[in-house]
Amino acid sequence: MGTSLNNFIYTEGLKILFMRSGGHFIDTDFPDAPMIAPPKGLLQLAGLFKDDPQVETGLLDVLAYPDFKSLKKDKKNPPFYFGMKDQEILKRVGEYNPHIIAVTSTANYYINDTIKMINLLRKSFPNCFIVVGGPDATNDYEDYYTKTQSMDLIVLREGEETFKELVTLLMQGKDWQKIQGIVYQEDGALVKTEERPYVQNLDDYPCDYSIADFESYYHLTKIGYPSRLNFKYPGSYKSIDMVTSRGCSYNCSFCCIHLHMGKKTRLRSVENVLAEMEELVKVYGVRNFHFEDDNLLFDLERFKNILRGIIARGWNITWDTPNGVRADLVDQELMELCRASGCTYLVFGIESGSKKIIDTVINKKISLEDYIRACRLCWENEIDTMAFFIFGMPGETKEDLLKTYYFAFDLFKKYNTTPIFQLWRPYRNTDMELGLRDSSNIGEPVLYSVFKEYRIPYTLFYSRVYEDEEITLEFIAYYFEKYLKDSVKVAFRNWLKVAQRRPLMYFTTLFQVLGIFISSIFNPSRSRKRLQLYLSSSGLLPFAQMHKMGRKKPH
Repeated sequence: MGTSLNNFIYTEGLKILFMRSGGHFIDTDFPDAPMIAPPKGLLQLAGLFKDDPQVETGLLDVLAYPDFKSLKKDKKNPPFYFGMKDQEILKRVGEYNPHIIAVTSTANYYINDTIKMINLLRKSFPNCFIVVGGPDATNDYEDYYTKTQSMDLIVLREGEETFKELVTLLMQGKDWQKIQGIVYQEDGALVKTEERPYVQNLDDYPCDYSIADFESYYHLTKIGYPSRLNFKYPGSYKSIDMVTSRGCSYNCSFCCIHLHMGKKTRLRSVENVLAEMEELVKVYGVRNFHFEDDNLLFDLERFKNILRGIIARGWNITWDTPNGVRADLVDQELMELCRASGCTYLVFGIESGSKKIIDTVINKKISLEDYIRACRLCWENEIDTMAFFIFGMPGETKEDLLKTYYFAFDLFKKYNTTPIFQLWRPYRNTDMELGLRDSSNIGEPVLYSVFKEYRIPYTLFYSRVYEDEEITLEFIAYYFEKYLKDSVKVAFRNWLKVAQRRPLMYFTTLFQVLGIFISSIFNPSRSRKRLQLYLSSSGLLPFAQMHKMGRKKPH
């Protein structure tokens, strides 16, 4: 263990520094480029102390301050580091001189860089109390402690009440080792305390946006590092993630959200959501919102009222749902509200085109007919859509995978629902992973080796992959390559169908595709990249282009 309560030095004016590490990546283009947004979880923790005169908070988001001079050279030999250099990190932390450093780790592909940063901080600031939290630290805390003992504790699941109690006890000089919802190391063994109940009134936990450097995030989005797929128009780079609820009451076997957010869906009030959006629009100039809820339509009428509130306020904004929404909850009234409030695209988590896999493997509790109906409804109302599909799940056969492939492209051809294929990710402690944890079918390849050998984008699987006798990486790689080529053909055809309604769009699209074709002749090595970039920008969202989303004058 690093520090202890006895050598924690605090007199008055407690200073907390919230941090996120940089990361290693294989590309500076979508979909494998860094995706960067203000770390909302850390901003919510800072919000706990916004009105506390005894506590000062700051944010050092290492990921948001890359050394572009080094990056220009390093990216030629991936994986490359994206983020602030160690020397600058130490300089910034030293200048702030915090008593507590709170580090978030949100995904498995950040773990090594997070551990490296924690070790650097412990060595250079031995008297700082270092706390780690976030979804990945919660789901795999044993792995974190295997890799380092430099942190004082890990906060599990939701952090607000746990962190607030921890800070209070540290300020009072009292023992913190009995508080709920933490794990720490003592005498070489891990001690996990009693689980803390999930918070119920989410309205009580606002973000403190004043500590975030919005201009840095806006600049990164503008030059090609958005947090999510962004429909582009003047000012759309002023974009931010938005979460209006927590938890998910469904039981999909591959999903890890319930491990740190629970299975009970808890909702923010309509007034609270709109008040936060108003602050972001008026104070920080936000133009685009990514609704990141795991179950956004759980209370459909509540979300409709949020959209009615957006319309009534006359904001000149756009929004999307990159994390997906339930297709069986979509109705005509929602479509009309989406169009009127600035929706640029909806995403559905379909996962498989095989009824067997949906019912017996994923446990999705939804029918293929629900997806067809929802996609058709969006097409009829001129709203762009995408859909997530997963390849290579345990129990899936080649026949199941092909059903998924052709179901996805059937939706694509009929309703312009762009398929987004991913490999199954064995998230730690999910039902699907637990059933195969000791299996030799789940590999731990050398980081990025699958990308280098099979050219499957790293962001679609991260570092752990599953193979069996039926589904191999070679088989998946073949269909991923086929997916790219087929997608461009269908996207181009769909664009022409939509663009015929707007002659200028027709010729713009034609020139874009001709440009890709011509460049592929002179530079074949870049042709695949250009296809991916086309599919991640104008190729996906013809209706948003046609309706000039984001360009309309505010009321």
